[in-house]
Amino acid sequence: MATNKQEQAKAIYELWDVILQHRWRFVLPVFAVSAVVLFASLFLPRKYESVAYFERRNAPELIEAIRSGASDSYIDPLQALTKEIAGSHAITQVINDLEPRLREVGYINNATDLLELRTSVKQQLIVNREYSDKTRVQLRLELVLDDPRISALIVNALVDQYINTTRDALVDRANGSIAYFDKLIGEHRVELELLQKQQGLFEQEHALLLPEQPYSLQAQIGEAQEQLSMLMTELEGLDIQRRSLREALQAEPKVLPSVVHSKNPELTRLETKLEKLQDKIREYTTTMRMTEQHPEVIALRQQETELQTRIDGTEVNVVTSTEEHPNPKRAELELALTSATAERDALKEQVSLRREKIDELSAMSGDMLPVRAEHRKLIAMVETSQKDVDYYQNMRRRAENYLTPETGERGVQMEFIRRAEPVPIPVSPNLLQVIIVAGFLGVASGALSVYIAHRTDDSYRNARQLTESTTIPVLGSVSELITRQHQRMRRLRYSILYPMNTVAMACVLALISTVLYLDLQRPEVLEQLKNKAREALVINSTEKAEDPPPSAGLRSDHKPQG
Repeated sequence: MATNKQEQAKAIYELWDVILQHRWRFVLPVFAVSAVVLFASLFLPRKYESVAYFERRNAPELIEAIRSGASDSYIDPLQALTKEIAGSHAITQVINDLEPRLREVGYINNATDLLELRTSVKQQLIVNREYSDKTRVQLRLELVLDDPRISALIVNALVDQYINTTRDALVDRANGSIAYFDKLIGEHRVELELLQKQQGLFEQEHALLLPEQPYSLQAQIGEAQEQLSMLMTELEGLDIQRRSLREALQAEPKVLPSVVHSKNPELTRLETKLEKLQDKIREYTTTMRMTEQHPEVIALRQQETELQTRIDGTEVNVVTSTEEHPNPKRAELELALTSATAERDALKEQVSLRREKIDELSAMSGDMLPVRAEHRKLIAMVETSQKDVDYYQNMRRRAENYLTPETGERGVQMEFIRRAEPVPIPVSPNLLQVIIVAGFLGVASGALSVYIAHRTDDSYRNARQLTESTTIPVLGSVSELITRQHQRMRRLRYSILYPMNTVAMACVLALISTVLYLDLQRPEVLEQLKNKAREALVINSTEKAEDPPPSAGLRSDHKPQG
């Protein structure tokens, strides 16, 4: 393990020695190749991208029609929508429509340029889906060309062409649907009126046999049955009443005894005796001034108490005589029983009449089932015809809704979310990619140069390399002889020449990178600098033209002699 680590460290040290030995063979190719790549990027053709966002929304009525069983072909799928917007036919038509304008601005000059432009648009145009469902589809159109104004113009023209073409197609389709539905509605309305007239005549002819008529046979039978039920209920009530009256009549006696009552004479005698005793007590206590403790008063009080007890135990009234007379309640019960019997006989007669009427109506209802079946058939035909009329009217309203896509609520709405605008910043070449490629190629060329220099170098740097390569014994080594002139030259190279070369190469790379950055990312700044430079050149040339040279003035003032 230690031997492997030593070998790895030895290999790293040798590699580092090789790099230090041939460092300029690495730096110069890196600088040269990187500078050439960056400088060449200034002359690469520029490509500009134009992006437009388009959205199509479908009406809820249209979605409901599809869910209820209509065909999905009316709503363009995403693939068909992409083909209609950016298909070969659409691109060809747009390029042909824009040809006069493109010739006017000088973008194309002949049929070859037109064909190349058409081919470039077909290859470079990309349609991406941002969002898609049955209600809304949102697309992003991207086109890369060498002129940002032309790419934006073509992208917007493609979307405008699709919107106009689709709206015209929707209008034509909706108008044709409206005319077709109007024809169907008229035919079905005539049929509906004939069926309704036939139904009215049939109902007039068979009014008694139809259940919907107010005095129909079924209604009469039902009313008679209801009356019969009520009569039977009253009859049952009268039977119960008659049984109750008979039971009450049997319980009542024919005559009632009459008893005469009068006041008990014994009670009268005892009350008279009690009054006399109380008068005597009052006489003793008031007149004779006797107290309650007097023996005679006490005896009288005891007698009073005994009399009161006997009075309380004596009946107030006693029977003096007995008589008999007819029972009036029995006579009332007999009268009520007679009345209930007469009413029951009348109800029985009414029940009999109602049953006869029900039998008569039931006999008449023998033809009711065929008539009702025919009536239901007419009703079903009328309802079917009315549903057809309502369906075609609803479809006609939907077709009318499709004629108003601009409302945003009905039909199909198509609009730009964002139109394509000319973007001055190119997408190709890309600054970061150019820098990465320049750095990669420079490092690769520097590494290749170092590798070639190392492989072609046959010199020995130390005694160890000599002993490893040959069998010649090394007795000793002499160090490098450096004179003062060599020391000054080496100091000059390391302190002045090499740093200046490094700074110069870095400045050149920075300058080229800055110019490339301004050309790719900030073209307006570079254009301003170019304009200022042109203005300065124009001013200098104007000043030189206005100032005459001195020699010309001397020659003009000199007059020849002789």
